[in-house]
Amino acid sequence: MTPSRPYLIRALVEWITDNSLTPYVLVDCRPSAVTVPPDYVKDDKIVLNLSVQATRYVEMGNDAISLECRFGGRPTQVDFPVGAVLAVYAKENGAGMSFELDEALLSSDSPSVEATSASVDDVRAPGDDASSGDEKAASSADTGTDDDDNPPPNKPTLRVVR
Repeated sequence: MTPSRPYLIRALVEWITDNSLTPYVLVDCRPSAVTVPPDYVKDDKIVLNLSVQATRYVEMGNDAISLECRFGGRPTQVDFPVGAVLAVYAKENGAGMSFELDEALLSSDSPSVEATSASVDDVRAPGDDASSGDEKAASSADTGTDDDDNPPPNKPTLRVVR
C-alpha cells in the first residue's frame, strides 16, 4: 500500500480550509531536499501558510509538496518532501495533526537548507511562546499580516511533543 501521510496532509488542509480557517504546515528543514529561504528557518523548522490567499501553484503529490508563496513581499518557490512535514494545523485554534520526521530523509548527503532568491525584508515570526523543553516555535512565512508581531493573549499554538 502507498503511505497514508500525503493523503492525510491533503485531507487536513482541505478540512481546515472548509472550516474557514488558515492551514499552516510545520516543515523540518534539515533534509537536503527541502528548499526554503534559509533566513526564515528557526531551529531547523519553518511554518508555512498554505491558504489559497497565501500560495500559488500548489502541488501536493505523494512524494513532495511544491508551491509558490511570498517572503518579504517577493514570490518564492518552496519545495519539500512529504516526509519532512511535522504537522498540519489551523492557525486560529491549533486543530490538526502532527507527524514524525521520516528519518530516511536525513541519511542523504549533508543536511542543509538550500538558498532561494528571496530577499528577507518583512516577514514576521511568531514569538517563542510555544516553547516546550528543547522545542521552540518555528518561524512563519505568513503573507502580509502583522498579527504575528503582537500575538493576542491566549493565541493557540502548536507544540511538537516527542
